[in-house]
Amino acid sequence: MKTTNLTTLICAGVAALSLAAAPRALAFGYGYGSVATGGTTAYKVTNLNDSGSGSFRTGVTTSGNNVTFSVSGTIVLKSEVGIASNVTIDGTGANVTIVSNSVSFSNSHNIIIKNMRFREGLAGDSGKCSLQGSSCHEIMVDHCSIEMGRWDCFECTGSSSNVTVEYCMIGQGVDPQYFGGLFDGEHRISIHHNLWIDDNNRNPKLKANSQYINNVVYDWIDAGGVEGGHSSAPWKSDFINNYFIKGPLSSNNDWLNDCSSNDQWYVTGNYYDLDNNGSLNGTAIPNSAFTGFGVTLLSSQQYSSPSIPTDSAASAVSQAAGGSWGCQPIDSFDSTLLGYLKSYGKSGRKGP
Repeated sequence: MKTTNLTTLICAGVAALSLAAAPRALAFGYGYGSVATGGTTAYKVTNLNDSGSGSFRTGVTTSGNNVTFSVSGTIVLKSEVGIASNVTIDGTGANVTIVSNSVSFSNSHNIIIKNMRFREGLAGDSGKCSLQGSSCHEIMVDHCSIEMGRWDCFECTGSSSNVTVEYCMIGQGVDPQYFGGLFDGEHRISIHHNLWIDDNNRNPKLKANSQYINNVVYDWIDAGGVEGGHSSAPWKSDFINNYFIKGPLSSNNDWLNDCSSNDQWYVTGNYYDLDNNGSLNGTAIPNSAFTGFGVTLLSSQQYSSPSIPTDSAASAVSQAAGGSWGCQPIDSFDSTLLGYLKSYGKSGRKGP
């Protein structure tokens, strides 16, 4: 699909809404990233320009800002945007989509990002992601739609720590990799209540010490679902109450792939549905299925604090299908993805 058509597709899902009350610059959410407090200096985005007074770029590149929006629509970036430390970005009620280049929180800390859409698309750099960060800490990403990344949709790398990604939709990566997400070399990472959909692989790649709880993975494509760290060093994760649903483009039953004995996980309450029959009728994943992919099983939960609100795997699917994850309110692009999920194996797509 040509870039112009892709931008049209994105814009079609954006409708103006009234501005909600400004968020408090206080800690919220769950997991390790909940220590983030963000910015306190009020800054209002008043236009959809790439730069200049009242722009998104000017707001988020200034340390200490609490960025909200009095405008709705699509912001087309002419180059990558780097978020400064001590910043809140809250798109609640404003219905904003960021396209055409990456947004990065590399080398920054104490950042809250909530209710935003990040869709790099084919206009962006093929080696970049829609939202990414390296060597960062105290990061909270809540209720975001992170999609159409060219390398991965989302990345967090480089010994980052105290990061939460929660209640997000992450998927339908685009050429050349079509990947979902990468956590590479991290400690104290919370990945919970996210829908990973129509990704070729990396839902995510889990080379991290992490909480991986109540995620829903739908329609992995050529490679597989969650990719292990397959590292020379051990990585420990709590892998709890997740649901893996094979889609029409899934070329195999590899809901896990590229795991090794150094992927050391505590596992409980996980399900898979591999029959593509249009109904959610999965079965509990036995321990032997994890060890069959090379995972070393741990006998006890590794990271009970900070606590994550934990639902059954089936309840997680119900929440995702009901549209309560991702940027609120759900736009037409995300509604299409949710339609694929609710087909339970019958519908999906590789790239928009």
